[in-house]
Amino acid sequence: MQNAVSDAPVPLDAVLHRMVVSLADIDALKAGDMITLPRTAAAAIMLEAAEASVGPFKLGQISGQKALRRVVDPP
Repeated sequence: MQNAVSDAPVPLDAVLHRMVVSLADIDALKAGDMITLPRTAAAAIMLEAAEASVGPFKLGQISGQKALRRVVDPP
């Protein structure tokens, strides 16, 4: 069963930061408005699939392409 499931495609979401914002602030957003994220947001990106999280990852580049690198805590 694991072999059959392990190659199945799974949609992933890359989450930079989670924050609480009022519905009024969201409703007031217009094209071109900016939302400020903390400087550390790109240093701890989490990948989420369904209800499982994997990470953290760091944002980077490989051969000019945007990439995520898994951050591993030292033992």
